[in-house]
Amino acid sequence: MPSCRSCRAPLHGTEDFCPACGTPLRSRSSGREIPLQQPPGINPFPIIGIVIILGIIGIMCLKDSWIGQVLTHPYKEDPMSKISVLDARTTIENQIINGVTALGSKATFKYTVDEKPAQKSTPGPVQLKVDTSIKDANARKPIIDPIKEYFGPAKISTLIVNDAPRHRTWTYTAPIEPTGPAEPSDADLIPDNDSPSAKAQAQQQAQQAAQQQAQQQQQPAAQQQYQQQQQAPQAAQRAQQQAAPPAEQQPPATQEKDDRKRLENELGL
Repeated sequence: MPSCRSCRAPLHGTEDFCPACGTPLRSRSSGREIPLQQPPGINPFPIIGIVIILGIIGIMCLKDSWIGQVLTHPYKEDPMSKISVLDARTTIENQIINGVTALGSKATFKYTVDEKPAQKSTPGPVQLKVDTSIKDANARKPIIDPIKEYFGPAKISTLIVNDAPRHRTWTYTAPIEPTGPAEPSDADLIPDNDSPSAKAQAQQQAQQAAQQQAQQQQQPAAQQQYQQQQQAPQAAQRAQQQAAPPAEQQPPATQEKDDRKRLENELGL
């Protein structure tokens, strides 16, 4: 839309004078239209530059966020999460057998739970003992290292490799998260009567029971002694009264005569 060259007011293009400021828009001599000043256009380059800069900043910020991590490192499901306990233990046994067989030896497996014999199918955490013979101690690493990732799915908390002929033992441990019921607290555990703490506690309880029994026996004796002390003065007073001679009492007739005499003397008879 055209505008006035003086006041920049918008025009329709047919006016001879600007309706806002009165500036002539046509030449009187020639009648030609005086070219109107067109408003300046918008330069798109600064806007494009700002958008590019903001895009670069946004990409840099998203790179370190969880969105950038998801875009650059998509989630991959752990293949060990789908393997069962029994399959993981079977894999461990097979790899150990293959490894020691290549060394010209054999291996036997024993599962235990708290040093008690267990089965391979025991669901909870177990300890696995492998009896074998390995000439070179370093030869065990290519056998054991690849199966360490199976300790968690197999719920093997401790792996013991026993080389009985050479009197060597290697122990490998792995943290196992408990999946069964919670372990009982100290208050729920049954104390061992043979432990020193249990014996000391039993002795203390016996001493307390003996003290309570002695106090109960002493209370009646003390109460009886107190009653005897309270009754002693009364008994002594009662004995004194019994030991004193009874007061002489005059017969009623004699007392009546004495009263009559006393009355006559007072009246002067």
